[in-house]
Amino acid sequence: MAATTVLREALNKGISSGNLIDTKIILYSHRESSGRVSQPKALYASSHVLKTVSYFDGQSQSKDFNEAVDEEEYAEDYGYLSDSDLEDSEDEKASKPTANSKTHPLDLPGKDKIVCEGHEERVEKGKVVKIPDMAFVTFQAFLMYLYTDAIEFAPFGSEQNRRSRSAEIANPSEDKVPRPSPKSIYRLADKYDVPALRTLALNQIRGELSKCDIVEESFSRFASQYDEIRSVYVEQLAYIWVDDSTEATRTSIEKKIDSFGEGNLEHAAEMVSALWKKVNTEGEVTAPSNTSSAAAPVKGPAHWDSVKIALIKSIRKGVFFDRKYWARHSDSWEVLKPVHFSSTIMKDKTEELNKMVKYLVGQNTLSNDLGDVNVESDCEGDAQRVDEGSQEAKEDEKEPVRAVLVVGSFSAWKSLFFYRCTDEILFAPLKSQGVDSRLKYIRENTVEAAPPPCSPKSIYVLANLLEIKPLCDTALADIKSKVTLDNVVDEVFSWVTAAEEKIMEMESEIFIPNLKDPKLIGLVSDNIGRIADGSSPHGAGALKLGLKKAVESKKQSRGVLLRCPRNGCLWFNTPAAYASVGANIYCPYCYGVYGGYYLQCVGCSYQRTSSYASCQSCQKKFI
Repeated sequence: MAATTVLREALNKGISSGNLIDTKIILYSHRESSGRVSQPKALYASSHVLKTVSYFDGQSQSKDFNEAVDEEEYAEDYGYLSDSDLEDSEDEKASKPTANSKTHPLDLPGKDKIVCEGHEERVEKGKVVKIPDMAFVTFQAFLMYLYTDAIEFAPFGSEQNRRSRSAEIANPSEDKVPRPSPKSIYRLADKYDVPALRTLALNQIRGELSKCDIVEESFSRFASQYDEIRSVYVEQLAYIWVDDSTEATRTSIEKKIDSFGEGNLEHAAEMVSALWKKVNTEGEVTAPSNTSSAAAPVKGPAHWDSVKIALIKSIRKGVFFDRKYWARHSDSWEVLKPVHFSSTIMKDKTEELNKMVKYLVGQNTLSNDLGDVNVESDCEGDAQRVDEGSQEAKEDEKEPVRAVLVVGSFSAWKSLFFYRCTDEILFAPLKSQGVDSRLKYIRENTVEAAPPPCSPKSIYVLANLLEIKPLCDTALADIKSKVTLDNVVDEVFSWVTAAEEKIMEMESEIFIPNLKDPKLIGLVSDNIGRIADGSSPHGAGALKLGLKKAVESKKQSRGVLLRCPRNGCLWFNTPAAYASVGANIYCPYCYGVYGGYYLQCVGCSYQRTSSYASCQSCQKKFI
């Protein structure tokens, strides 16, 4: 289970705009004893996702989203009164459902544990669709299918299953929609022409036939309406008819045929005709295959459970994006752009996010407090890590308060939240690989279903601060793949490398062994000059680590001696050179007197158990 392409497109737009939901869908939820359906309820969806079903083109009208659903409304001609996705009302005066709760903006910082702006996603006006012939439960599952390409059906059969379903529908959990009837979904998929979903429902029905009253199902009005369904039922009935072990069931079929002959089952004419043809004219009747061919569940993104809860909340309440931050979109902090999150999906990172927020009142900008910063690439470049102190908002302040993320750019934050929803992220080339080629790559790889490619270094910084290790590892691996001798000096002396120890260590593995390269020597000298004049103070860290690694490398190249591990032996206090030992693996002074002592590496004390020329633990050569 994962986000479909159209959901990824909607998320990509919504992170910037703050709106995923723009369509309100009104459906009936109950069946009364008189046969009519009632108690309409509202569901909410993205029109961008709904547009994949051609039926919904032009089916809506623009209305006030805040207009209450008419709870007294009902419909006489539902078209499928045996729909098990409808709840049964005890009487026609059944208690009415409570109106969908309206989502309110969060209080200002200081009144809420999540330090950011509250965000009211629901728009004042949007598309409103009334669907009088589909159940509220069925459509919830349908929307989740459009979002995820996955669906879980309710089981056929027993009274216990029916009681369990009733409880599931009446008290839905936050992390799953009530399971719909496969027959209800088949009917919906047939009407809206969604072949893949229709096939899933048909396979489920086929696989569940052994658990239901096949005779009642076969002679139902539902079976009479769909050729595919009737064909599946006929295969089962024909086998029962010729199988001696099912005498009781065959008797039930005969009673149904008698009832048909009496004019009570006029809708079953095609079923009776198909059964007659199958038994009498199509040769040997074999046992039908009743196994479902539904695809096995696919593992979703790492945080899919929270994404699913957020999507279900949006379907029921009309809200997905409920957190609004501002992030830098210019080199000087003069331009800020809003980026919208779901608190459900980012809940586990609330504390870390709080540390990265500074509050601005009115139209003030951060430039007065923070000045210009060294740009990496996304902002249109990346924001350097800056003062992370929080400016408290005054409760009596009438001007708007903006929660500004003082680390990272708008582009990086948009990519990170999209990653949390989908596990998908695309990195751009490093700026040091060429500005023009980087911009060309971004242009050529910008698509509707994902944010533009972003800087792996920007993402590493954010992921490290938020403690998202898988994303850290992914970004670090991408940086490593793009650092070569041509750009390693630029990278090693950048502010990101200076701030991030793991990036520095990785780049040093390329940088240090090649320091004798004349080209690198010249570039390093240039950077030393910039450090000296104060224009690149962060570069001092690269120099210190470079010197440290160089010393370690020289020590490594010198090699180590061998010694006896027995205290008191001449070779314990005075280690011997490899040339003195040769092929011997035991100490010659102790051998035969104190037993065989393996010689060991002076550097790490690892025992040399064969005639190795270097230590098998620390890899240093014996000298």
